[in-house]
Amino acid sequence: MESLKILQGLLDGFLKLAGPLFQVARFLFLTVWGWILIGISIFIIIWNNSLNRDGQFSPLRFFGNTIQGLFQFYFSIASVIISLILLIVLSFVYNLVGEVSKGISLYREVKMLEATLKNLKAERKIMELRSEYVLSGEVKMIKVMIQYYAYSPIQDKDIPSGCEEHLISGRKIYAGFGVINFDYSLIEKGETKNVAFPDRLYSDSISYERGIRLISGEDVPYTFRLDENDILLLSPDDYKTQIQRIMGAVTNKSEAKRLGVRTFYGEAFAIVPSGKVYTFYSTGTGGIVVR
Repeated sequence: MESLKILQGLLDGFLKLAGPLFQVARFLFLTVWGWILIGISIFIIIWNNSLNRDGQFSPLRFFGNTIQGLFQFYFSIASVIISLILLIVLSFVYNLVGEVSKGISLYREVKMLEATLKNLKAERKIMELRSEYVLSGEVKMIKVMIQYYAYSPIQDKDIPSGCEEHLISGRKIYAGFGVINFDYSLIEKGETKNVAFPDRLYSDSISYERGIRLISGEDVPYTFRLDENDILLLSPDDYKTQIQRIMGAVTNKSEAKRLGVRTFYGEAFAIVPSGKVYTFYSTGTGGIVVR
């Protein structure tokens, strides 16, 4: 892949330098006006060479110069035609290399996405949440404790991947989730894959827009965070990049289309703080259930 990019870059540089010459040659030899210009130029050269020392026209010299000029033009045009053919071949090779490079890039992208989705099981535990009322100074608040889980394809089980604590005002809270449905249009297998993730924490007095984000675009969210030894088929950097692309597709329509995202929607669950632990699971049908 890197070799193709280097070759494409070299050809691109060469064609940029030779491009103006190619355009001039195409005008001169492939248009009527070009041939008229060539004929006028040849005639002027032969005419000037047919003048004697006194500046008078010599028919004999004109005839000899015409024969000589035609032979020179014949050999020159042969070189020009060969050069044009070479440029056309190089242009074809450049376009071919570009198409091959795009094809390999798309193939790699498909395999990367396919490998990433193999790490994201549809039916799994997403997080556990416990909430209770606490006093923050003299203000009654809700303390929310969250334990996240990620699915390890290597261990074939859900493993703890991080925890958070938040304080939020209100009488009850809402745990919001996002669900991305892939139709594998990029992979062309006719299959579906649902990826669910915690999205936002808000309450009856704190709106969704002002709520606490449970997902970060700067790093891999806790519910997808895996150690190197738990990632299947991908390097940690590639896995991180693909997860960020998937998360970015939530707000980027063009990226969503490119990744084969069919739909995206949100679900929210109302919880009255009681100290009870609620466990959230994603399902194979694309929804979220709580137990």
